[in-house]
Amino acid sequence: MRIVTTIALDTIKEAGLTVPVDGRAVHSKIMLSVEVSDRLFVEINVLRAMSVLWTGLLCLRSMFSMQDESAGYTAKDFVNWLMESSHNAQNEKSRKRIADEREDEVRFGSQSNLAAVIGKYYKQLLPGDRWFQYEYQAEGYRKLTTVFTTKALLDMEIDLSDEDSGIVIRTPRKTSLPSSDLDPEMLRLFKDYGKLKLEQQIQRGTTLFSNPTFVVENISFEKRLSEIGFGLVDFLKYRFTSGLLGDELTESLVRSKGNIDAIVNEPLTFLPIRSRLMSTRSALDNFSSRYCAAGVNAFVAIRRGKPYDDFGIPVHLRSQKVATGSNKWSLTPQAYHQQLMNSKREAYLQLTVFRELFEEGFGGDSVEREHNNLDPQWYMHQHPGMRWFREFAGAYDLKLQNLTINSYAGNVDFGCSLIIPVEAYWQEFGSLLEKNWEASKMEVVSSLDHERWVDLLTESDWISESVPTLVSGLNYLSRRFPKRTRLPTVEFKAV
Repeated sequence: MRIVTTIALDTIKEAGLTVPVDGRAVHSKIMLSVEVSDRLFVEINVLRAMSVLWTGLLCLRSMFSMQDESAGYTAKDFVNWLMESSHNAQNEKSRKRIADEREDEVRFGSQSNLAAVIGKYYKQLLPGDRWFQYEYQAEGYRKLTTVFTTKALLDMEIDLSDEDSGIVIRTPRKTSLPSSDLDPEMLRLFKDYGKLKLEQQIQRGTTLFSNPTFVVENISFEKRLSEIGFGLVDFLKYRFTSGLLGDELTESLVRSKGNIDAIVNEPLTFLPIRSRLMSTRSALDNFSSRYCAAGVNAFVAIRRGKPYDDFGIPVHLRSQKVATGSNKWSLTPQAYHQQLMNSKREAYLQLTVFRELFEEGFGGDSVEREHNNLDPQWYMHQHPGMRWFREFAGAYDLKLQNLTINSYAGNVDFGCSLIIPVEAYWQEFGSLLEKNWEASKMEVVSSLDHERWVDLLTESDWISESVPTLVSGLNYLSRRFPKRTRLPTVEFKAV
């Protein structure tokens, strides 16, 4: 497992670390690399040593010290447990168990099964409920997702080519504490289940970045989206509290061996966190009850000349190293909306679209997250495929297409489209597209490959938050460029 985070020097001393410490300069900052085991490294940024979090374990410690002293845990206890967990992951018995767990998750935790549980769990419509479950139909095939949205928040086509999109973005100085952090029973559930899932992530070799993550505190819309209020929380604090909703849902299917009725009929047994945190449709947009992480995904389509005469659309199969959605198809890019440079400008959605395109589309190194540039869009200078967007600002279309709530983990996702109708872009940069560690496979699918798109839409397992954006993007291309597309007819249905 690899966790990239910051750490206070006194925390190292408190932990009693005696392992070799190695110093190196990265972008005018001094980084320390502490080797904890053969599989686990913690990177420490000395110039940001005010952070009191150390990996996910100290994150858990800080969360639960509000109610007690984490049962008397010390930093040294956490380090010893962390090293033991990492060491245990390397023996043969553990490797077989991990392989069996992954096989069960693929077998029972498919998106169709997850969506079926969600559909039955939130089946009851109460007066005033405005969120419907998203289902799409392609070539006679119907597929339900875990995503909820409203008709006002689909196919919005709000221009994001500059920061004057007409949407008011608010970033309060202090993030509100969700009610779940004040509930002793919720804290107990988070603490017990969070430690269990963190240990599992360690043993699986998952990569986690401890970065400030935007959480949605409010959204305003009537006929169109008009305002978004963002707070900030450390990713690990979100991941091992409200973010456990998704783990719990997948595990319920594994525990019940896919018995959907058993899960829905015994929610306190199988879904104790969901039953207390997000038990009804009306609770989906109760953002004050949980940390509601913001996600951004984008449908990218690049016009290609001869011999293609089409649009190339990059998609990827998520690797086993990612924190969520492993072994499922996703749009490229797909990411949490995060603040990496301590700039309020980073709340604008387009910055995450471009940053993640740099990382996921052009193989940008994740260590660049510690860049010492004052420009929050420093990555636009790091690759010729990214510089092009500044040099030819009017040559592409970047729009916000939809806003959805993914009930899997209770997140809000912003679906965007990035259409590049300039053949020269592919000629210059198409061969430079490459996957990064988040993808086990990256594929550029032709807008003329009807058979491949039918297969992807009907037979492949997608993370649900990508689906509305994919459907909007495919339909948009068919309408605007009919001679360069031969795509299946895809429609959505409100459930």
